Amino acid sequence: MTDDQFRQLRQLLLDLRAEQAALRLKVDKLSEDCLRFHQFQMNALSNGPVPVDMPDELKDIFGA
Repeated sequence: MTDDQFRQLRQLLLDLRAEQAALRLKVDKLSEDCLRFHQFQMNALSNGPVPVDMPDELKDIFGA
């Protein structure tokens, strides 16, 4: 393997690690959003048949 190929491979690895970190952040954010939505659903169910408006922040996330 030439030095240039090694540098390209190393850069690719660094780029992939950065992308992996960014994807982890997105997954963490989505998990938090899903948990908040689930909590909203559980609260709405505990209120019985009374309709409950979804908070605007969840409407923005889930397109409701």
